[in-house]
Amino acid sequence: FTHPDWTSTPVYAKLENGSDGALIGYDLSQDIGIVLNDVLKPIVLNKAAEDLMSSGVNIHDTSTQYLVGNLEKIKLSLIGQATKNAHDRAVEFAKSGDVNVGAMRSASQGIFQIRNPLSTDSEGGDYDTTTVDKIARVVVTVDYAIRN
Repeated sequence: FTHPDWTSTPVYAKLENGSDGALIGYDLSQDIGIVLNDVLKPIVLNKAAEDLMSSGVNIHDTSTQYLVGNLEKIKLSLIGQATKNAHDRAVEFAKSGDVNVGAMRSASQGIFQIRNPLSTDSEGGDYDTTTVDKIARVVVTVDYAIRN
């Protein structure tokens, strides 16, 4: 939970000409953020917030953000898979050239993306936090020696 200080804003009566009249009260507000590991929990919390709003409590809901928590583990796994895939592709290329794949000479990581499953953005784009489902993608470049 994040509990910053309360913010208080004076509320004035509106006069017929549109200007502020007498002070009639204060609007108190506080931002609260919650980090959850259960991606279904916001549904329950949103229902509770709706119940509070129907009883007269004014709640301003920004939006739920779904973040990837084990990013480094995912990144390492993807790099391993992409590197193996690069080797498999190199073997296929080598077959057509009647040569063999030698030792790896260099490797580098390119773009790493976390996108929503329906995204068509292939250049990087924004990290979409509005959806639970995500697609992680990494680009690796690997150079291999060629043996005859």
